[in-house]
Amino acid sequence: VGLAIFKHIDLVFALPVMLVLGMVVIYDYRPVFYLLIFSIPFSLHVELGATLAIDMPTEPLMIVMLFVFILESLSGRQFQRKGKIYGFHLLILLIIFWAGYTTLLSEIPARSIKYLLAKMWYLASFVYMAQRIIKTSEDVKRVFWAFFSSMLLVVIFVTIRHAAVGFSFEEAHAISYPLYLNGVDYAATLAMFMPWLYHARTWYSPKSLQWYFIIAGTVLFLIAIITAYKRMGWVAVLSGPIVYFLIRLK
Repeated sequence: VGLAIFKHIDLVFALPVMLVLGMVVIYDYRPVFYLLIFSIPFSLHVELGATLAIDMPTEPLMIVMLFVFILESLSGRQFQRKGKIYGFHLLILLIIFWAGYTTLLSEIPARSIKYLLAKMWYLASFVYMAQRIIKTSEDVKRVFWAFFSSMLLVVIFVTIRHAAVGFSFEEAHAISYPLYLNGVDYAATLAMFMPWLYHARTWYSPKSLQWYFIIAGTVLFLIAIITAYKRMGWVAVLSGPIVYFLIRLK
C-alpha cells in the first residue's frame, strides 16, 4: 500500500471493494445476470485497435459470468443436479471444438482468439448460467422486464431523434447509431422481441398497470419498426401470426 501511494497507483485502493464485490457475485450472481440482460439494448461497440473490439458493458459482464461458471464448475456445483443432456449441448461443444481448431490455423491470431473467448463467455452466460437461473415462470418474467424496460428507453430515445428530422427515410438507417450500428440491427431486434410482447400481455389481467405498460410498449415498438423502413422487419412482424398458427397446428 505504501508503494502504491508513493507510485500514485490509485487502482490499488479499489482492490478491497473489487474483492468484496467478487465475493458477493459468487454468492449470488443472479443480479449480475439480470444486469447483463438489461444492458443488452444499449450496449456500445467499442474498437480496441485494428483487429479487436468489445461490446460495452455487456461483454465485461459476460466475462464475470464466465468466471462464475468456471468457479462453480471447479467446485462441483454445476454437476450436482442430474440435468438432462440435450442435442444442442453436443452441438455447442462441436462449435467450440471447431472454433478452437480454426484458431490454430488463423492468419490473424488476435482476432481469432478474441472470437473463441467471446464464444466461451457468450455460452457461459446465455446457456449454462441461464439454465441455472431461469427455472420458473417468475424468472422468465424477470428476464422479460429486464430487457423490455431498457429496450423501451432505447426506442423512445431513437424515436424522438427520428421525429426531430421528420421520420426521414434517408436518416432512418443511421438514426439508431451509436446504440445500433445501423437500422437493420435495430429493426431486427425490435421484430424479434415482438412475440415476447404478444405473450407477456397474457401474464397479467386486462387493464392492470403491467398490461397497459406492455400494450403501450407494443404500439411504440410497432411504430419504431414501421419508421425504421426495413422490409425485413415488416415481413417478420406480418408473418409472425402465420408462423404462430403453423406451430399451433404442428
